[in-house]
Amino acid sequence: MTDAPAVRPTSGLPPDSTPHLEQLRSDLDTLGRRIRELTETAYSSDRTVGATVGGHGELRELVLDPRIYRTTDSAALAATIRDTITRATDAASASLFELIGPMLPERPAGELAPGDRAPRSVRAGVDGVIR
Repeated sequence: MTDAPAVRPTSGLPPDSTPHLEQLRSDLDTLGRRIRELTETAYSSDRTVGATVGGHGELRELVLDPRIYRTTDSAALAATIRDTITRATDAASASLFELIGPMLPERPAGELAPGDRAPRSVRAGVDGVIR
């Protein structure tokens, strides 16, 4: 019985593609690190609420100024917190787009512009590769 030949990850690719693949891997490692390090912060208009989110849109910090206790309107406070987190998440999405944009193929006009939220399928694909 003979052993099957080892399958190399680059089998079927031209021999000169190895440097390109190594550069691509290095670029993806750098991109992943930059996404993990990415943060964006937004503040409410009265600066009583501050929210910082990460490159995957996760809330990393929420700062509430003691002035929020001067009113008992919990619905207004909740809306302010929600809106502030949304603005921070939108800023993080725009920054993420700037990071990954150069690696994406050209897109037809009007598809995904900076500041737009990426479709869930794209975010899931990026999350699966980058994390």
